[in-house]
Amino acid sequence: MKLICSLLAAVVIASCSGGTGNAVTDGSVRIHVLSSTLIRLEYSADEAFESRPTFTAIHRHFPAVPFTSSTDGEVLEVRTDKVVVRYRRGSGPFDAENLEVELLADGSLHHPVFDDEVGPRPEQLGGWLRSLDRVEEPPAFMNAGLLDRSGVYLLDDTASAIFIAEGEVEARPQPVGSYQDGYVFAYGTDYAQALQDLRDLTGPAPLLPRQAFGIWYSAWKPYSTTEYEQELIPAFRSHELPLDVLLVDTDWKVSPWAGWDWDPDLFPDPVAFANWAASEGLDLSLNIHPCIPYNDLRYAEVFDRIGDKLLHDQLCLLDGAGATFDWGDPEVLDTYFWLHDNVHVGNARWWLDWCCDLSFSSQAGVTPDAWINSLYEKDTRDRGLRPMTLTRMGGGLEVYGTAEYLPTGAWADHRYGVHSTHDIVGSFEMMSTASVFTAGIGASIGVPYEAHVVGGFLANEPPADDLFVRWTQMATFQPLLWLHSNWLTGGGERLPWKFSDAARDASLEFLRLRHSLIPYSYSLAREAHDTGMPMVRALYLAFPEVADAYQHESQYLYGNAILVAPVTDGGPEATTEVWLPPGRWTAWFTGQTYSGPGPVTLTTDWHATPAFVREGGIVVQQDYMDFDGQKPLDHLTITAAPGPPSSFQLYEDAGEAFGFENGEYAFTPITQQATTERVELSIGSAEGNFPERIRNRAYTIRILDLDGAPSAVRVGAAELDDWTYDELARTLRFTVSMRSTDAAVLIEIVR
Repeated sequence: MKLICSLLAAVVIASCSGGTGNAVTDGSVRIHVLSSTLIRLEYSADEAFESRPTFTAIHRHFPAVPFTSSTDGEVLEVRTDKVVVRYRRGSGPFDAENLEVELLADGSLHHPVFDDEVGPRPEQLGGWLRSLDRVEEPPAFMNAGLLDRSGVYLLDDTASAIFIAEGEVEARPQPVGSYQDGYVFAYGTDYAQALQDLRDLTGPAPLLPRQAFGIWYSAWKPYSTTEYEQELIPAFRSHELPLDVLLVDTDWKVSPWAGWDWDPDLFPDPVAFANWAASEGLDLSLNIHPCIPYNDLRYAEVFDRIGDKLLHDQLCLLDGAGATFDWGDPEVLDTYFWLHDNVHVGNARWWLDWCCDLSFSSQAGVTPDAWINSLYEKDTRDRGLRPMTLTRMGGGLEVYGTAEYLPTGAWADHRYGVHSTHDIVGSFEMMSTASVFTAGIGASIGVPYEAHVVGGFLANEPPADDLFVRWTQMATFQPLLWLHSNWLTGGGERLPWKFSDAARDASLEFLRLRHSLIPYSYSLAREAHDTGMPMVRALYLAFPEVADAYQHESQYLYGNAILVAPVTDGGPEATTEVWLPPGRWTAWFTGQTYSGPGPVTLTTDWHATPAFVREGGIVVQQDYMDFDGQKPLDHLTITAAPGPPSSFQLYEDAGEAFGFENGEYAFTPITQQATTERVELSIGSAEGNFPERIRNRAYTIRILDLDGAPSAVRVGAAELDDWTYDELARTLRFTVSMRSTDAAVLIEIVR
């Protein structure tokens, strides 16, 4: 007999207090339908179910979805339009013998188990590691995450602490008898739905400040205020190289590694330095190594506050003996962030470089990386700034460089900060690994923001010209671009003018291209925040039914429009075989169009890389600026590749602070469609508002993949005479004059 929101014997269907969806309770079992593809499974021997959010499952308020429940007396069945979950009643905790999941799309049967172990799985898609520090060759495996070729994943949340508020959790009640709490993701090949479910359950990734999507610079080198102000930044300006984020490595401190006072010789007036950085449009971040040396000027004050709670006689790497912190102790945390308050200047953010110092967290139910990253996020938000803490994720120093992690896993890490592979070795092999890594961490645990050190960090000499240029090319189409180096050991500085003239010119071209893509990149970041879809996308996310899409791990899509196949071979020219997915693909740098699916071979010098615009793809760029926000965005360049009807949502807001959380933002829909007779491009009116929104804007339009000059170009009702057609690049180019962003404009190209 079937039950639809009714009562039968011991099976109760009721509204679950932990969310707006419905739950089915049968003795010690509660099954909660969150979405048609996401089902919560809870087993409690004492029938004490938990409806409060956990640190991982922070949000269960999903829109109600239709489902049915039935029992034949022996088996409880819960069915949505996508999945059926069956449990053999009265058989104890969930296991492979009493739990069955059926995917209705293909009828496949699955028997997931509660398992908090980490490591590789036979059918995993993507994967993650805490970092790639000191790894000299591609790792043998990456830890499995959400996506799997089986189409089903059970996330074990049994060990997670109860979430009270940011920075506040409490242990789960001690169960009487067996207890399990987990989530079945039943997505089949709908990987986008899986990532949306993960985002909705575990919370969104932060929306970073807009400047984050420009260019970052740092070096492990003791720059002084004078060098920054009179040499380094003027060199960026004179070479017309934009710079948006300035990270100050550990040398700002008196101690060479873990100090808590500014070095007066290098920074005689830290506040003035911070003010100068802000005047240059630079977002400032300060390196933190979480230890306090015994010879630190603030150690006596720290000892007076929490001396008996410090972990003493630890090695603060280059500083010698010192003490470390237990981030699970509220009193210790208060003092730890008091240290930050004493050195904070201006609008500086933090770079938590927890690589080597034995601070730790005794907080049960939260993985140490996630816990401390969440506290840095809270500290930054409390200062009125969007979080952008550069950090590691997925475990803690306790498991640094190993395959282990703590039972709560990496499922909440995407909510806090920016992940980096950090001290990566500089080689073409590791560059290829970095390409795979970005797509893999996005697909497996929903991390959209990844930063790799361009050219690698661990080295006793600068990278060769070809490695620097090719890595810069790849980073142009990555979520974040970080020029960083280990100058201290001879690794040089990642400054284009420190390389050969040929390498300088090529890298500058790509760095400027990177900066021009900020409108496109920032829109991808908002999409990641809203949907869980990462900025860098493994090919199978877009082409799940195409077998070859699973075979080319180092290729990826940057957003939905740009396909990238990084060059990972040396020399002034390199030949790269690229697998193109189905459809037409136009090379960004030549205008030549290819048809997929299938392989193509491209030979590129340092001024080009295999990057293709997908048919229907729309890419938005801005004009040159020394730093993002220097000028109003009253002129944009839109590149479109004709194809079936498609759209792109240009996202804009103030770029900083939290007005966007209160509706202060705007989307501008840009659509295109093409036939054999014409191409239509529509720039819609801005939808939404915020104080800084541009009211009038001009556009440069680039239409790719045109076999011949058009017979007419129309903007609205007016025919445009001032256009150019590049026969070699098969590209049409023209300008749309300044007009209100509150009115749509229709552009028509007649073939």
